[in-house]
Amino acid sequence: MTKLHRVAGGLFALALVIALPGALAAQETPTSVATAEAQEFLGDWTVSLDSEMGPFSFTVHLTDAEGKVAGRIATEMMGAPESVNAERVVKQGNNLRIDYTAEFDGQPIPISVFIIPAEGGSYRASLDVAGGMFSASGTATRS
Repeated sequence: MTKLHRVAGGLFALALVIALPGALAAQETPTSVATAEAQEFLGDWTVSLDSEMGPFSFTVHLTDAEGKVAGRIATEMMGAPESVNAERVVKQGNNLRIDYTAEFDGQPIPISVFIIPAEGGSYRASLDVAGGMFSASGTATRS
């Protein structure tokens, strides 16, 4: 893959992350981890990531919804806040994975956000778009 292709792919994926809430309809969470198993993750998080295209951030809201963790991802685009419900919130080992789907030109694009416990009570974060087409890493901090 040429550098131009990586840059174009990165720009495409970054645009999806920033613009995706406006392109998605609200959905209910069909599958989720039990709240009791993910208590440490509940609350509001600011996810700050670094990528080939530069830094960007968004907010993840994690709440209890009838004993299951529900997630909502929020961004601010051109000064207007937008958000989308997560489709799935699951634990993978000690990490929390929040999945949602963006649509671009009629094509669904799967996106996963990971909140990862680190040493000293801090948290790392990572983002995966379309199974590795674009990825970024950084930090997750409680808002």
